[in-house]
Parts: sequence; structure tokens; C-alpha cells
Amino acid sequence: MDSSGPYLADDLSVSLESLLPTGRIVPRAKLKDFLDSHGLTPLDLQSISLAYWAAENLDANEILYGRLSETDKETTLRLQLLRLSDIKEVAKWN
Repeated sequence: MDSSGPYLADDLSVSLESLLPTGRIVPRAKLKDFLDSHGLTPLDLQSISLAYWAAENLDANEILYGRLSETDKETTLRLQLLRLSDIKEVAKWN
């Protein structure tokens, strides 16, 4: 389960990049490289001040968060789109 999360996140990032116009998505790899270079992890983006700082440096205005959970019967991916300009949830998917 733990190894599925990064794989799915990378796959989703690549899929979104291929569906949307060029430059609309900050690739997950670029975000990860940025966070690694500053000694941070994706979980650090839960701090709104860190999320704003990262977004400003990466020229982003929204963050798509994902959480993978598993029960005996199913695996669920929950996605949440957060608009940084006013810290509002824009959309939620399960």
C-alpha cells in the first residue's frame, strides 16, 4: 500500500499534464525536486504558509492533495483541490 501512493501520484501527474495545455500543471517530479532541495516532504505542504511559499516559488495557484486508504473490501483514493489564493477547497473527489 505504501508504495502505491507515489506511483499513483506520478501517474496522475503525467495524465493531467497530457490532458491539459502545456504549462498548466507543475509536474509532481518538479514539486518533489523542489521540496527535496529544501529538506521538505509533501506532508509539509499541510502548513498553509509553506504551501504558499512553495506555490509562489513554483508559480502555482492550486494544490491537488491525494490520500489513499485501504479496507478489507476496497482501496479508495480521495482527491482535494485547494485554491491557495483564498485557502478554499475548490473540489473533492473519491
